[in-house]
Amino acid sequence: MAQDRAPIDDAPASAALVGDAAPPGRLARWAWPVAVALGALLPVLPLLLSGRHLAWRDSLREFAPLRPVIAEALHDGRLPLWDPYDGTGTPFLAQLLHGVLHPASLALAAVAPGAHLDALLLTYLLLAALGAYAAARSLSAEPAAAAAAALGKAASGSVLSSLANLPFLAGAASLPWFLAAGRWTGNRARFGAAGLAGQTLLVGATTPASPTLF
Repeated sequence: MAQDRAPIDDAPASAALVGDAAPPGRLARWAWPVAVALGALLPVLPLLLSGRHLAWRDSLREFAPLRPVIAEALHDGRLPLWDPYDGTGTPFLAQLLHGVLHPASLALAAVAPGAHLDALLLTYLLLAALGAYAAARSLSAEPAAAAAAALGKAASGSVLSSLANLPFLAGAASLPWFLAAGRWTGNRARFGAAGLAGQTLLVGATTPASPTLF
């Protein structure tokens, strides 16, 4: 009588195949955000190549001169509490418009404290595009559709005209991340904890965006 033979376990072979296919899958997932970031730069590329400033009007006259003061203080581990250049002095950190503690402001002060305000504006522009992509993906949009939404936002008149007004651009850059974080948290997705942390960070630290989020 023939003995029963245990079925051959093909799981290791299948896992190996999946593992071999995983890197291209991850590469494809990262390709869309990279394409969005590059595409978001296209509307301002002529300005960047010509050497002209992205900042204009309020951004250039009000915020650009004070950005070095903010960046230097943050880079040295200090909070810029006081603006000595406005009359006899005015509170600095208390003014929501400068967004001193916005994550982008903190990051740029750490790595490039001497950068012109244009660097912060460009960072906000990229965050607006990538945030729109993240928000669309959190709503189950396909990557191509999410990329189209992101590029449409980055090239929109409301976003590009906000290069003239730092708080408005900060709001445009922050709101989609807020929405994506709430969606991820509500769905208890794998990044739910990160989503909750993102919500807390945006509410507490994204100071220039708070008047313009809604």
